[in-house]
Amino acid sequence: MRHRIDARALAALLCLFPAASRAQWPANGVAITTATTTAAAPAACADGSGGVFAVWSETRGTSQDILAGRVTGSGVATWGPNGVVVCDATFDQLNPSVCRDGNGGAIVAWRDQRSGVFDIYAQRLDANGAPQWTAGGVAVCVVVNNQYNPVLVSDDAGGAIVIWYDYRALNYDIYAQRLDADGTPLWTAGGIAIYAGAHNQYNPMAVADGSGGAVVAWTDIRNGNADIFARRVTGAGTMQWTPSGVPLCTNAIDQLDPVLVNDGTGGAIVAWRDARNGNWDIFAQRADNAGTTLWTANGVAVCSATADQLHPAVACDGAGGAVVAWDDARGLSADIYAQRLSAGGVAQWAADGVAVCNAPFAQTRPTLVCDGAGNAIVAWEDRRSVTADIFAQRIGPAGAGAWTANGIALCSAAGEQTVPLASPDGAGGIDVVWADTRGGNVDLYANRVGNSGGTPTGVGGPAGAPGLVVSRGYPNPFARAVRFDIEAGSQRVTMEVFDVAGRRVAVREARAGGILFDARDNNGRLLPAGVYLCRFTAGGATQTRKIVVTR
Repeated sequence: MRHRIDARALAALLCLFPAASRAQWPANGVAITTATTTAAAPAACADGSGGVFAVWSETRGTSQDILAGRVTGSGVATWGPNGVVVCDATFDQLNPSVCRDGNGGAIVAWRDQRSGVFDIYAQRLDANGAPQWTAGGVAVCVVVNNQYNPVLVSDDAGGAIVIWYDYRALNYDIYAQRLDADGTPLWTAGGIAIYAGAHNQYNPMAVADGSGGAVVAWTDIRNGNADIFARRVTGAGTMQWTPSGVPLCTNAIDQLDPVLVNDGTGGAIVAWRDARNGNWDIFAQRADNAGTTLWTANGVAVCSATADQLHPAVACDGAGGAVVAWDDARGLSADIYAQRLSAGGVAQWAADGVAVCNAPFAQTRPTLVCDGAGNAIVAWEDRRSVTADIFAQRIGPAGAGAWTANGIALCSAAGEQTVPLASPDGAGGIDVVWADTRGGNVDLYANRVGNSGGTPTGVGGPAGAPGLVVSRGYPNPFARAVRFDIEAGSQRVTMEVFDVAGRRVAVREARAGGILFDARDNNGRLLPAGVYLCRFTAGGATQTRKIVVTR
């Protein structure tokens, strides 16, 4: 159900909580690492305080190691000029993944060859980059044969769920393990099978389900060609959907590269590239929290234009739908296109998508973040100047570009800037990490763009208000509960919740580094669906966050 919001009341309420401007980051970005060796396979996530965590593998000795860096909301790299070592065990450590721990730090997982075969290990870093678990990481899975390419989602309790594909049975299957805040495995030793069937299942992707569990999607060869399947696992390690996985698409020919986002109600929207029409197109499907597919069987066509559409990326639109971006070869060279899908899977913009950027030469590998109000910021790799740069554009709810035509430059330095990775900054903008060769090696840099195309301002307050740091709420919008991660030292933190008429409807105090708000007022009654503002106070510091309750 849609609820009408009194815009004048909301504007008046916003005036009660003036937002401070955030500092402008340096032109062409902040260096995360400029070591003399190659930073490979980067991954990134928001730190919950306006900044970003980045992880990568790098050969600083005789083998590949795992390193990590952090850039704060004010654009300062705080974990040293070239990051901190997460693991430098013997032989190779590769393919790191990262999520925040909800207490100002990060959890990192990777595949690790210290035993002679590839296993899965993980480490937790505090806000200063110091390891919190066993030196060199805790063993997530060390069973026979190889395990590959872990992905991580936060469990909203200081730990994480790790998902990987696994060769223990001499074909590839999908496994998972949950680690608590102390690094202790909570599920069966060696992990539980998300799906372990005949043939191969590989390249899992995952998203938190908003209740401490995860929705996992993967590529599956059980039918002789590549299909897309998905399954949900609870925080207790209990499988929720069809034992063999929910078939999102089993059409003929191949479907590859699934990407997914939480739909706001415990389900997921999954997009992929699809060869059913003789070239690569983009399709999508939604599964609810019970595993029921809600859209057309085998998915709705996001784009079926001529030539190939590749590298889909997806973000929730805040209304139960999603925005999907991809690179598209329908023109003379690859361009960036996007489409918004409603909660019912209906395209909201022009058929086959709107052009985000169709500048000369190639634009590829989009990455995007939505602000929860239907706007999306898309970043991509751009060769309009022949060498690759990083550009971005904001797309409004109706599909129109909000900034300079064909986007604004986040980095146009010398050399090549490639593989952008976007994370939300908590104030409607994005932080973007990328690989960068301006120094002669492959380094990592980061930059921010706000929702106005420059220094971000608006609801959210400063990224690091003195003595108080509050993450954006997640998930948001939400139906059951939203969590805020909070850093305030030993100070008492109070959260007040106001409706759009300015009435205070709830008050909470922080517990264990954060607040889990259950959308109930002070009398225990469920709040009506709508927009609310949360004011956080610690000592003399105040920050605000907007939340959207759905029913």
